[in-house]
Amino acid sequence: AFTSRTHRYIYRPSLHAVSPHPTDEARLVAAARRGDAAAQRGLYMRYAGPVMVVCSRYLPAREDAEEALADAFVSFFK
Repeated sequence: AFTSRTHRYIYRPSLHAVSPHPTDEARLVAAARRGDAAAQRGLYMRYAGPVMVVCSRYLPAREDAEEALADAFVSFFK
């Protein structure tokens, strides 16, 4: 969980969002890049929390960190 002075962000991943097997994850990434919305959602559910933590370390303003998070996923899914 990420906690700042004014905001609290709790990441609760879905246990069924992504299979932990590496080849399954590679297939999920490939499907997401092809535009598969379910695959994109699965990757977002798995990685949004950790990416938000990194964004928040570099961008202390929550709005800036959220924008960077969104930009990262939009860029990846193009």
